[in-house]
Amino acid sequence: MAYDFKIRSAVTSTGKTAYYAKVTGLTDPEFFVAYKTKYEQRFGLYNVSVSNNLVYNAADYVNEFGFWAYFI
Repeated sequence: MAYDFKIRSAVTSTGKTAYYAKVTGLTDPEFFVAYKTKYEQRFGLYNVSVSNNLVYNAADYVNEFGFWAYFI
C-alpha cells in the first residue's frame, strides 16, 4: 500500500535544516524524518535518533527481502 506524505522543512535554533512528514489524509501526528547534511558537493539526509513507536520492523520482512529489509 502506498502512502502520500506531506513534507515540510524548518531551520532549527542551531541552524540545522530539519525535515518532517505527515501522512496525507490521516490524523496521525507529524514526525521527524531527518536533518540535511552536506558531503563534499552533495547533499543528503541523516537521522541518528531511535523511536520506540516505529511502525516498520525490519525483522518482519527479512524472509522476503533479506538484507534490504534493514537497509531501506
